[in-house]
Amino acid sequence: MRKIIFVLIVSMFFLVSCKNNQEEWTSLAEMRNITLSAQTNGKLSKLFYKEGDSVKSGDIIAIIDTLNFSIQQKEIYAMFDELKAQRQSNMKQLEQAQNEIDYIQQKKDRISALVDAKSLPQQNLDDINSVYDKAVSQKELIEMQNNLIAAKEQQAKSKLMMVKKSINDCIIKSPIDAFINQIYYEESETVAMGRPLIELIDMQETTVMIYVNQSQLARFSIGDQMKVYIDGTDQIFSGTIIKINNKSEFTPKQILTPDNRTSFVYGIKILIDESNTELKDGMPVLVRRG
Repeated sequence: MRKIIFVLIVSMFFLVSCKNNQEEWTSLAEMRNITLSAQTNGKLSKLFYKEGDSVKSGDIIAIIDTLNFSIQQKEIYAMFDELKAQRQSNMKQLEQAQNEIDYIQQKKDRISALVDAKSLPQQNLDDINSVYDKAVSQKELIEMQNNLIAAKEQQAKSKLMMVKKSINDCIIKSPIDAFINQIYYEESETVAMGRPLIELIDMQETTVMIYVNQSQLARFSIGDQMKVYIDGTDQIFSGTIIKINNKSEFTPKQILTPDNRTSFVYGIKILIDESNTELKDGMPVLVRRG
């Protein structure tokens, strides 16, 4: 009798162990989507890739027409040339004004000495002082003009930076290694600023969300290893739990739970450890403990 009971206990333990080992969840693979929006208005002049192509970080995917900005850039460069000529002219005038002031100062010193010696009347000194004051005022006027030129140059530099940024915004580059999921415009179509232009999918970061009830929650910890399976292949993907939600929620309708009823559950986020091309965004997967 004791032998029979022992066999039954071992059998029950084995069944429970099998059930725990086969604990599984149905979910969907999720990949990080990145939407590249147009930063300026204009015609989409060139597309270098098509939907389904892979791109590397820094690859130019598309170019929006830059003609208007290029014209503005040429106008600003012409403004720089004009301001440079004005500055050179003013510098010569400033040099001449300073030479004039130095000459008048010397003449003023001689006349002042003669006036002190009673060799010349005071009127001569008053006249030369007036000439000296006019020369100083002329120099100050030229210096003010130079300051105005410097302010205009600063404004032109700011405009040039904005135009260069606009030209750079017309060149649509991939920020990451990715897969082009969707292109919203065709070549020669007018692109509206702020509207989505290209959708990328980050193939390097695939996650899966599973949902467990409160009684199951204590058996999971961040860093736990999980296994992910998909139909049509024998490959097993390793995953690591990177997040466990602290707040419960209703079971998402697209998630199947063993009891198949609405209840409060906790989301657990699993990151697939290696990059792959087999898993697709939105693909149904089966998750088991690692």
